[in-house]
Amino acid sequence: MMAGEQKRQLDLIGPWKFQYQVPKARRSWFRSQQVRAFHRSATATAMANAMVGLLFCFAAMLDGSFLAASLIGGATLTISLARYARRKNYLGREHSIKTDLMEYRWIVRHCVLAGLAWGLTFGLLLVADPAHLLFIMLALPGMMFTGSLSIDCVYRAAVSYIVLLCLGSIAGLLWIGTPEAHVSVAITVYYGILFTWRANLSSSGFAARVHSQIESKEATETVHLLLNDYEEHSADWLWEIDDRRAIVKPSSRFRSVAKAKGEHLSGMDFLDLFDAGHDRAVLERLIDKAQSFREVNVKLTLDGEERWWALSGHPTLDASGKMSGMRGVASDVSAAKHAEAKISHLARYDGLTNLPNRMLFLETLTRALSRRKEGAAIAVLYLDLDHFKAINDTLGHAVGDQVLKVAAERIENCLGLHDTVARQGGDEFAVLLPEITNDGDADVVASAIIAIMAEPIIIDDQQVNTGASIGIAFAPQDATQALDLIKSADLALYHSKQNGRGRASHFEFGMHEAMQAKRKVEIDLRSAIVRDELELFYQPLINLDTGETSGYEALLRWNHPVDGMIMPAVFIPVAEDTGLIVPLGEWVIRNALAEVARWPQHLSVSVNLSPAQMRSPNLVPTVIHALAASGVPAHRLEMEITETVLMHDSEANLAVLHQLRSLGVRIALDDFGTGYSSLNYLRSFPFDKIKIDRCFVNDVDSRDDSRAIIRAVTGLAQSLGMITTAEGVEREDQLDHLRGEGCTEVQGYYFAKPLPASNVTGRLVEAADEPPAITKVKPQAKAKKAA
Repeated sequence: MMAGEQKRQLDLIGPWKFQYQVPKARRSWFRSQQVRAFHRSATATAMANAMVGLLFCFAAMLDGSFLAASLIGGATLTISLARYARRKNYLGREHSIKTDLMEYRWIVRHCVLAGLAWGLTFGLLLVADPAHLLFIMLALPGMMFTGSLSIDCVYRAAVSYIVLLCLGSIAGLLWIGTPEAHVSVAITVYYGILFTWRANLSSSGFAARVHSQIESKEATETVHLLLNDYEEHSADWLWEIDDRRAIVKPSSRFRSVAKAKGEHLSGMDFLDLFDAGHDRAVLERLIDKAQSFREVNVKLTLDGEERWWALSGHPTLDASGKMSGMRGVASDVSAAKHAEAKISHLARYDGLTNLPNRMLFLETLTRALSRRKEGAAIAVLYLDLDHFKAINDTLGHAVGDQVLKVAAERIENCLGLHDTVARQGGDEFAVLLPEITNDGDADVVASAIIAIMAEPIIIDDQQVNTGASIGIAFAPQDATQALDLIKSADLALYHSKQNGRGRASHFEFGMHEAMQAKRKVEIDLRSAIVRDELELFYQPLINLDTGETSGYEALLRWNHPVDGMIMPAVFIPVAEDTGLIVPLGEWVIRNALAEVARWPQHLSVSVNLSPAQMRSPNLVPTVIHALAASGVPAHRLEMEITETVLMHDSEANLAVLHQLRSLGVRIALDDFGTGYSSLNYLRSFPFDKIKIDRCFVNDVDSRDDSRAIIRAVTGLAQSLGMITTAEGVEREDQLDHLRGEGCTEVQGYYFAKPLPASNVTGRLVEAADEPPAITKVKPQAKAKKAA
């Protein structure tokens, strides 16, 4: 009950109403407390009643009133014995709500009889002899006070006793009728009201006390329940030590988490639980200085397992203010500590191979460079696995991951005790050789790695072939800073890959210059589209049956403002390496279709697609938008791909080709015969055209094997309903052989070099310049072999 509510109820003071309203839920309990309090005072009250009764009997007998003395003695004895016997009977048995209610009612009846008996006694004494008036008026307040004092815990009983006592006395006083008796009546009434009000206050005080006690008891029990529940079910537990750091009263939860040490926990030095070290020293200082602390992590070993506890505590003081010990709460944070350690490990080690990662390798290299002695050398080997992307694409990433694990083990086996290998990401690894006497030491390690990585890897009974290309840089001759040394080794790796793979190359300063030149091309190329420096040239495709131009192949050129015309062989590889090929390819598609819209309806345009473009999600939307913007029918657009496109992500790329084919775009397979699985690719997708690579065309008029290959390709294409286009025709003899072998279409310098768009015959443009003559091939029926 709130304090304000208690005060409001205490203010309801009235002579006949008990002002303290006990909550309904606790009335049965309160009634039992009233009964117990009444009976606890029964012995003293009974003895007091007996003594007062004897005095009254003695007084009556002195006056010769044997009847009154008999009544007083009998009433006194009966009341005292009844109350004492009831007390003994009540306290000697168990109780319930029902028995307490019955006892409560008996108390009220008993007090009514006691008040009535004493009232009659006082009245009879007055009637017997008015001279007793002074004696009665002196005894009456004492009887009211002492009588109600022992029974005011039961307010109704106390009021009944006082009222009946007063009524008996008043009746005797009125019988006398003297002026003194009338004054005594007024005094008696005053006493009755006064002691009734006092009983009211006393009863309320009793009720408030017992109510406060039960609330305090319930609060204490709640705290104990919460603490017990906390100990039983919480992940935390309580601890307490004395001023000598000895553990005091360890709880069951504390003993449980302390495991084997818990058997001897009581009296044990608290610090002996924990492993020696910095954390324990910190805890010891805090305890010795009696400082409060929070979340201090301390390590300990339990049953051979490393654990961590987080401790919070504060000092306890005795009556003199001196520290008597400490108490606090503890929790097991081992899981969080282990997770933190794992996160820290993952931040510095590769999750797949468990090798140091790029960050840790950089830290290790930086330390090695700072500790390098004068005249000593350090080597960094930067390597990657050959054909690893093809392994991932064809065999899956799970196999690729196993290859990386085997590679990590093999590389480690080639190193010395103080050497370090780290995974840099993907299939790239870096090796640190901190103690070499000459460059040859690094070459020996590189050769061992290349040799062991050239050996087949068996994964799930499947043989996987790979290899390693390595770049080597030395400190201090190539670089003295960690990042610069890694960069130099990476440049040497690039040189190894450009020169055939499966080899090691030392860094040379010319490599840096070449990379700078490549970087310059990349920077200039990024702004070439914005500066309108790109241009499409077109090389005609000649139909051998009609001798007419059937279309053009779009070829990209770059008009650099300083370096002039830059050929694709210079900037296309850079665009492929940097991803710029995607926006460049989209620019080519849009501009080629915009140009085709100006051509005669029978002419088509052919555009090359790179592997990076095929992986771009914007390819199909770009084609759709370009076709819609130009108004060119889809069949006038031909997309050329190489076998390289189908070697990587073949399923995804085939899906893209089918989307393009569904739009009506024609698909040609370029550089046919130079890959690994040409026939399989012809079976996997219905190409519209096969383009025979110039390496076969170049020798068609001088080598039988070239003619045989071309004959086989054209026959295969005819069987599959595909057009065959021969590239790189430069001589008339080549043209005659190609016609004889059944080629459908040709292109090359024999007819025309790539031309600007303005030179396309029949182009719809105002004031068009007269196009230069293009060699026109005679129809097959009229063709004559040159002499």
